[in-house]
Amino acid sequence: ATPSPAASGRAKEAAVPSLAESAPAIQSQQDEYCIVMASAISMKNAENLVKQLNEDGFVSARVMVTGKMVRVVVGHYTNEAEANEASSEIRNRSKAYRDAWVFHLS
Repeated sequence: ATPSPAASGRAKEAAVPSLAESAPAIQSQQDEYCIVMASAISMKNAENLVKQLNEDGFVSARVMVTGKMVRVVVGHYTNEAEANEASSEIRNRSKAYRDAWVFHLS
């Protein structure tokens, strides 16, 4: 059975996320969290921050757009305690990240 082009295209797309992506419509029963590194910024500034965060080791950094709100977020956590711990570690890593905060996606 040969996979359909659509199926293989989705797999390829999932493996290589775009730099600026909208927040996915999350419809799971499970809580989901991320850490906001910046909020209410222009798309251009958000894209530049994602590049900077990637260079600083935050490979999960991405732009999240909800309505007119543009945020730069990192990580994906399934519980608030894990997200809070990661947020604390990020804030302690550099003064540049001291305003990072946990965002509940669900």
